[in-house]
Amino acid sequence: MADTFTTSLSIRQIETGTRSGTWGTETNTQYQLLDNAFSYVNHELSSDADATLTISDGAASDARYMFIKFTSAVSLTATRTITLAPDDSSKLWIVDNATTGGQSLTFKQGSSGATITVANGSTMAIYADGAGATNGAIIDALNNLNVTGVLTIGDASAATTGKAIAMALVFG
Repeated sequence: MADTFTTSLSIRQIETGTRSGTWGTETNTQYQLLDNAFSYVNHELSSDADATLTISDGAASDARYMFIKFTSAVSLTATRTITLAPDDSSKLWIVDNATTGGQSLTFKQGSSGATITVANGSTMAIYADGAGATNGAIIDALNNLNVTGVLTIGDASAATTGKAIAMALVFG
């Protein structure tokens, strides 16, 4: 049996009895990839076009990070689609659309599964269900958030105070 990779984060699973003399180096690489999976990265869109971020087998990639801040080298002229690959990976991301041009970013996984659009200047928690090429979907992770107890909203300005009061009434 050859080395395999985990489904969601593509972490190398070393075959028993292999990698003699390199096991420590290889294991440390995989630990670094796990560390990245709980960290932040700034991903700059280098052109005014759609993009694909792929979690690579056993190698560093921006798609592996939990929090991805999207910026752009150029001003975007239209909503851009970000494909999160591979399409059979299930993973959580927090995405921040800090691109220039005022455009939204639409996130997808499969060719016809559900997508999520993140407005410019907004941050969302999203996840991929890993359902594959056709049905892979991106889902709003906080869509059905149920808050119990006290909800505190910090830095409320006069423009948002009314919204905060309305939220307080909804959450009771």
